[in-house]
Amino acid sequence: MDDLLREGIAAAKSGHRERARSLLTRVVEQDERNVWAWLWLSGVVDSLEDQEICLENVLSLDPTHDQARKQLGWVRQQKERRPSASPEKMPTPSSPQDVPPLESSQPRKPVSPAAAVLHQDFARRQPTPQPELEPPAPPAPDEFGDEYQCPYCAAQTVPQDRECPACRNKLWIKVRRREERSSWLWVALTLQFAGTIWPASIAMLMLFYASYEIGLDNFFRLVPAYLGLPGNVPPQVAEAAFEAVPRLYALPIMLFVLLSLTVLVGLFLRWKPVFYFFLLNTFLLLGAAIAGLGIGLGLPREGIVINQRVGALCGGGGIILALMMFLLVLQIADDFFLDQKRLLLQPDRDATNGPALLDSGRYYAKHKMWALAAIHLRRAVGQMPPQIDCHLALSAAYLNLKRYELAASALEEARRIDPDHAQVKDLTTALIRRRAAESPPSQ
Repeated sequence: MDDLLREGIAAAKSGHRERARSLLTRVVEQDERNVWAWLWLSGVVDSLEDQEICLENVLSLDPTHDQARKQLGWVRQQKERRPSASPEKMPTPSSPQDVPPLESSQPRKPVSPAAAVLHQDFARRQPTPQPELEPPAPPAPDEFGDEYQCPYCAAQTVPQDRECPACRNKLWIKVRRREERSSWLWVALTLQFAGTIWPASIAMLMLFYASYEIGLDNFFRLVPAYLGLPGNVPPQVAEAAFEAVPRLYALPIMLFVLLSLTVLVGLFLRWKPVFYFFLLNTFLLLGAAIAGLGIGLGLPREGIVINQRVGALCGGGGIILALMMFLLVLQIADDFFLDQKRLLLQPDRDATNGPALLDSGRYYAKHKMWALAAIHLRRAVGQMPPQIDCHLALSAAYLNLKRYELAASALEEARRIDPDHAQVKDLTTALIRRRAAESPPSQ
């Protein structure tokens, strides 16, 4: 329970209201007499009615709690200033007349069985009258609450800005239309791999035969010779290999293998020129198939019926294959093209736990996107309060955003966890120097 309470308080301090509300609700469900849990829960609930219930619970358990008394008075003032609710939205358990005045001596009805036990003990003690004080101010708005703030320096921008007016960093980036490789692209990769292995095996068989004929132990040594590149094979040995397997036969196949391998790598890396090469190859294949079909059908009919049928069959098969390739090219188009996207000050959708949030924060800090780093690291602190790395990284992000008070607060939490940590000392020194450099000179 103590761990849940500490995590809930840490989440409330770092602005993670939903997580704080969930943790503190678990605490009060298991321990209805926990004054601190009710008090902190009153700061993260959404409505004035819920705040009033939480603060009444605090005062039922401890009628002398001055902070809860002042906060409850402020909440009730806000409720009185608010327009009257419609009948269906009015609370049904009690009416405003049923709620005793804040300073009344009439015993307050306990809100839980556990509170009733303590209420009897506190009933004998009258709270000391407190002077009228100003009601506490409502929570300050989140300074990183606008998604159109610059992800680098947190300066305010408008959706149409192409770059930040403060730090001049670009606010629009190019992203792939399809983030992950599609299943159709994997089909194209498989076909291309098969189309690369087949001619490569033929080329290797040629080189193996040539090396066997000339008595060379490693046929890979002949590859530079056949490609016309410098190698460690003597000229007379290369000439003997060319006599066994003519270079005119092996070189086109080897060049085709290199081209096919380049296309395979380009497909995997999703190079846009490779897509256009695929598209051009499809049209060439379709043109060749149509030409073959026309030649086959245009042959003389006397004595060569078999050739006509073979030509028509090959041409028709080529057209079907070309059309299938064209449909495949259309399916994988989104894997290669990019769209422009506005950088927004929002947490990553896949960063749903503490380690993922910390990794995202470090990634953005590495790219000097300090505001994006800060909103991820704040959530990481809320989910992993004892992790000093979260506090240190958050302090560094605040320091680069020139939010020195927030940096000092995050650094204090890190110092509480490990006061002798080397990075705590380094960040403390950097914070002092930054503040001194930006403070006005003394008269």
